[in-house]
Amino acid sequence: MEGTRHNLLVTRSERDLEVQIRDDLKWEDQVNIAVNKSNKALGMLKNSFKYLNKKSFKMLYSALVRPNLEYAVSVWSPILKKDVNAMESIQRSERRERGDLIQMFKIANGIDSVNLIKGINFKYPTNQLAKLQGHKYRLEREIVRNCPSRNNLLRNRVVNKWNKPPESAVNAEIVNNFKMVIDKKVLATQYS
Repeated sequence: MEGTRHNLLVTRSERDLEVQIRDDLKWEDQVNIAVNKSNKALGMLKNSFKYLNKKSFKMLYSALVRPNLEYAVSVWSPILKKDVNAMESIQRSERRERGDLIQMFKIANGIDSVNLIKGINFKYPTNQLAKLQGHKYRLEREIVRNCPSRNNLLRNRVVNKWNKPPESAVNAEIVNNFKMVIDKKVLATQYS
Protein backbone atom coordinates (compact mmCIF):
# COMPACT_ATOMS: atom_id res chain seq x y z
CA MET A 1 0.00 0.00 0.00
CA GLU A 2 2.95 2.31 -0.04
CA GLY A 3 2.57 5.16 -2.43
CA THR A 4 -1.24 4.86 -2.56
CA ARG A 5 -3.05 8.16 -2.28
CA HIS A 6 -6.37 8.49 -0.50
CA ASN A 7 -8.55 11.50 -0.92
CA LEU A 8 -10.34 12.65 2.18
CA LEU A 9 -13.90 13.84 1.85
CA VAL A 10 -14.58 17.39 2.86
CA THR A 11 -17.61 17.66 5.11
CA ARG A 12 -19.34 20.62 6.64
CA SER A 13 -20.41 18.81 9.81
CA GLU A 14 -19.28 15.67 11.67
CA ARG A 15 -20.47 13.82 14.74
CA ASP A 16 -17.93 12.74 17.34
CA LEU A 17 -18.87 11.22 20.71
CA GLU A 18 -22.50 12.13 19.98
CA VAL A 19 -21.64 15.82 19.59
CA GLN A 20 -22.16 17.44 16.19
CA ILE A 21 -19.40 19.87 15.23
CA ARG A 22 -19.22 22.08 12.14
CA ASP A 23 -16.23 23.20 10.14
CA ASP A 24 -16.78 26.81 11.28
CA LEU A 25 -16.85 25.66 14.95
CA LYS A 26 -20.39 26.92 15.50
CA TRP A 27 -22.75 24.74 17.52
CA GLU A 28 -26.01 25.41 15.68
CA ASP A 29 -26.33 21.81 14.44
CA GLN A 30 -25.74 20.40 17.93
CA VAL A 31 -28.25 22.82 19.45
CA ASN A 32 -30.85 21.79 16.85
CA ILE A 33 -30.21 18.11 17.55
CA ALA A 34 -30.50 18.62 21.31
CA VAL A 35 -33.67 20.71 20.99
CA ASN A 36 -35.31 18.21 18.60
CA LYS A 37 -34.49 15.23 20.85
CA SER A 38 -35.82 17.13 23.88
CA ASN A 39 -39.04 18.10 22.09
CA LYS A 40 -39.54 14.47 21.04
CA ALA A 41 -39.00 13.25 24.60
CA LEU A 42 -41.31 15.93 26.01
CA GLY A 43 -44.00 15.05 23.47
CA MET A 44 -43.71 11.36 24.33
CA LEU A 45 -43.96 12.21 28.02
CA LYS A 46 -47.08 14.33 27.50
CA ASN A 47 -48.79 11.75 25.28
CA SER A 48 -47.96 8.75 27.47
CA PHE A 49 -49.61 9.90 30.69
CA LYS A 50 -53.11 11.21 31.21
CA TYR A 51 -52.35 12.68 34.64
CA LEU A 52 -49.04 13.28 36.39
CA ASN A 53 -48.37 14.89 39.71
CA LYS A 54 -45.55 17.43 40.05
CA LYS A 55 -43.13 14.97 41.61
CA SER A 56 -43.57 12.35 38.87
CA PHE A 57 -43.39 14.96 36.12
CA LYS A 58 -40.15 16.41 37.52
CA MET A 59 -38.65 12.95 37.83
CA LEU A 60 -39.58 11.95 34.26
CA TYR A 61 -38.56 15.34 32.85
CA SER A 62 -35.18 15.05 34.57
CA ALA A 63 -34.70 11.52 33.25
CA LEU A 64 -36.01 11.88 29.69
CA VAL A 65 -35.82 15.52 28.57
CA ARG A 66 -33.03 17.25 30.44
CA PRO A 67 -30.24 14.79 29.49
CA ASN A 68 -30.77 15.69 25.82
CA LEU A 69 -30.18 19.35 26.63
CA GLU A 70 -27.25 18.78 28.95
CA TYR A 71 -25.21 16.02 27.27
CA ALA A 72 -21.61 17.28 26.91
CA VAL A 73 -22.87 20.85 27.30
CA SER A 74 -19.57 21.87 28.83
CA VAL A 75 -18.01 21.21 25.42
CA TRP A 76 -20.63 22.78 23.18
CA SER A 77 -22.37 25.27 25.45
CA PRO A 78 -24.23 27.67 23.15
CA ILE A 79 -23.07 31.29 23.18
CA LEU A 80 -25.10 32.76 20.34
CA LYS A 81 -28.39 34.29 21.48
CA LYS A 82 -30.43 32.31 18.94
CA ASP A 83 -28.92 29.03 20.18
CA VAL A 84 -29.53 29.91 23.83
CA ASN A 85 -33.13 30.87 22.99
CA ALA A 86 -33.65 27.57 21.17
CA MET A 87 -32.46 25.65 24.23
CA GLU A 88 -34.65 27.69 26.58
CA SER A 89 -37.70 27.33 24.33
CA ILE A 90 -38.21 23.78 25.61
CA GLN A 91 -39.04 25.09 29.08
CA ARG A 92 -40.89 28.17 27.80
CA SER A 93 -43.30 26.07 25.74
CA GLU A 94 -44.77 24.67 28.96
CA ARG A 95 -45.39 28.15 30.29
CA ARG A 96 -46.89 29.25 26.96
CA GLU A 97 -49.42 26.40 27.03
CA ARG A 98 -50.47 27.39 30.54
CA GLY A 99 -50.84 31.03 29.52
CA ASP A 100 -52.90 30.06 26.47
CA LEU A 101 -55.28 28.00 28.59
CA ILE A 102 -55.71 30.84 31.07
CA GLN A 103 -56.45 33.28 28.24
CA MET A 104 -59.03 30.91 26.73
CA PHE A 105 -60.67 30.58 30.16
CA LYS A 106 -60.93 34.37 30.36
CA ILE A 107 -62.45 34.59 26.87
CA ALA A 108 -64.92 31.73 27.45
CA ASN A 109 -66.10 33.23 30.74
CA GLY A 110 -66.34 36.81 29.52
CA ILE A 111 -63.49 38.08 31.72
CA ASP A 112 -61.61 39.30 28.63
CA SER A 113 -63.50 40.62 25.64
CA VAL A 114 -61.79 39.80 22.38
CA ASN A 115 -63.17 40.94 19.04
CA LEU A 116 -62.52 38.00 16.74
CA ILE A 117 -63.62 38.00 13.11
CA LYS A 118 -64.74 34.37 13.09
CA GLY A 119 -65.21 34.03 16.85
CA ILE A 120 -64.44 30.92 18.86
CA ASN A 121 -65.84 27.63 17.59
CA PHE A 122 -67.30 26.05 20.73
CA LYS A 123 -68.68 22.57 20.18
CA TYR A 124 -71.62 22.14 22.52
CA PRO A 125 -72.28 18.49 23.42
CA THR A 126 -75.59 17.24 22.04
CA ASN A 127 -75.88 13.68 23.32
CA GLN A 128 -75.48 12.21 26.80
CA LEU A 129 -72.13 10.48 26.06
CA ALA A 130 -70.62 13.70 24.75
CA LYS A 131 -71.82 15.53 27.86
CA LEU A 132 -69.96 13.01 30.04
CA GLN A 133 -66.74 13.45 28.03
CA GLY A 134 -66.17 17.13 28.64
CA HIS A 135 -67.41 20.58 29.42
CA LYS A 136 -69.78 22.93 27.61
CA TYR A 137 -66.97 25.08 26.18
CA ARG A 138 -65.24 22.34 24.17
CA LEU A 139 -63.39 23.76 21.19
CA GLU A 140 -63.47 22.60 17.63
CA ARG A 141 -60.35 23.07 15.52
CA GLU A 142 -60.73 25.41 12.57
CA ILE A 143 -59.86 23.59 9.36
CA VAL A 144 -57.37 25.72 7.46
CA ARG A 145 -56.17 24.84 3.97
CA ASN A 146 -54.95 28.04 2.35
CA CYS A 147 -53.30 29.79 5.28
CA PRO A 148 -51.09 27.52 7.42
CA SER A 149 -50.20 30.35 9.79
CA ARG A 150 -53.82 30.31 11.05
CA ASN A 151 -53.10 26.91 12.62
CA ASN A 152 -51.07 28.80 15.22
CA LEU A 153 -53.92 31.08 16.29
CA LEU A 154 -54.96 30.76 19.94
CA ARG A 155 -58.19 28.90 19.26
CA ASN A 156 -56.41 26.27 17.13
CA ARG A 157 -53.30 26.08 19.31
CA VAL A 158 -55.15 25.17 22.52
CA VAL A 159 -57.84 22.77 21.28
CA ASN A 160 -56.34 19.54 22.65
CA LYS A 161 -55.39 20.91 26.08
CA TRP A 162 -58.52 23.05 26.42
CA ASN A 163 -60.88 20.12 25.94
CA LYS A 164 -59.29 18.14 28.82
CA PRO A 165 -60.27 20.11 31.96
CA PRO A 166 -63.35 18.94 33.87
CA GLU A 167 -66.51 21.07 33.86
CA SER A 168 -65.70 22.33 37.36
CA ALA A 169 -62.45 23.92 36.11
CA VAL A 170 -63.97 25.72 33.13
CA ASN A 171 -66.86 26.97 35.29
CA ALA A 172 -64.55 28.17 38.07
CA GLU A 173 -65.59 31.54 39.43
CA ILE A 174 -62.10 32.97 39.60
CA VAL A 175 -59.00 32.55 37.46
CA ASN A 176 -56.86 31.23 40.33
CA ASN A 177 -59.21 28.25 40.84
CA PHE A 178 -58.92 27.45 37.13
CA LYS A 179 -55.12 27.68 37.35
CA MET A 180 -55.01 25.21 40.25
CA VAL A 181 -57.10 22.65 38.38
CA ILE A 182 -55.17 22.85 35.12
CA ASP A 183 -51.87 22.61 36.97
CA LYS A 184 -53.03 19.42 38.68
CA LYS A 185 -55.12 17.73 36.01
CA VAL A 186 -54.15 19.04 32.59
CA LEU A 187 -50.57 20.26 32.45
CA ALA A 188 -48.99 18.26 35.26
CA THR A 189 -46.63 21.20 35.47
CA GLN A 190 -43.21 21.51 36.96
CA TYR A 191 -43.88 25.00 38.29
CA SER A 192 -42.98 25.58 41.89
